Amino acid sequence: MCRKIEHQAADSELTLDEFLGGSIRAWQPAKGFRAGIDSVLLAGAIPAEPGQEVLELGCGVGVAALCLLRRVAGAHATGLEVQPQYAELAQRNARLNGFALEILVGDVADPPGVIKSASFGQVCANPPYHRAGTAVPPADMGRAASVIEQVPLSAWVGLAFDVLDEGGWLTMILPSGRHDEFISALPAFAGTVLVKPVVPHKGKPANRILVRARKGGKRKIMQSDSLILHELNGGGYTAETEGLLRGGNAVPFRL
Repeated sequence: MCRKIEHQAADSELTLDEFLGGSIRAWQPAKGFRAGIDSVLLAGAIPAEPGQEVLELGCGVGVAALCLLRRVAGAHATGLEVQPQYAELAQRNARLNGFALEILVGDVADPPGVIKSASFGQVCANPPYHRAGTAVPPADMGRAASVIEQVPLSAWVGLAFDVLDEGGWLTMILPSGRHDEFISALPAFAGTVLVKPVVPHKGKPANRILVRARKGGKRKIMQSDSLILHELNGGGYTAETEGLLRGGNAVPFRL
């Protein structure tokens, strides 16, 4: 159900954080779920083009959508968020950064009619990291709802493909251990799937993956090169990662 956003958090409960080298600023709860590197990487991985309609499922305070709008001039973004207090912050952050970002309050399992009747060239999501029952829920209810799964991954994928245009892409960032679950959730009419491992530093296994799945065409699963986040021996971010996190570059999928 779509609901009017009425919650207004006190600024003493929030922090104002910078992304993309300060070109995006966002109010976030001081305690609770806080957008970080995953939101920026997700935004960089979306193959959006100017003029396309983009839907973010579970948009939180809007960081991923705003980073995308900064990179792709002329794209249009809509966010769906189940928690009204986060949705209110997403609207506030859109105004703060000067972007037109439509935010709807609703559940992926029961989305607003305006979502179900629309179509999008791109859909993206950073769904809750943990399956229900596999981790101790955080004390903060807002964070718990953002990191502990309430709606199965298959529902996120199903809604995305219901509203995607033919030839459009679903882009997600997921724990690496959910690769097979993601593939199994794809409908029969999903075509090319691109998988990019994200590793802490060279020689370490991936702890998460960026995935793209196209609507239409013949199924083909291809693995991209890895994104290596950090230099060895306690070094900072690699030059490529710096370009993604500070410069707002697109994430390359090199096969």
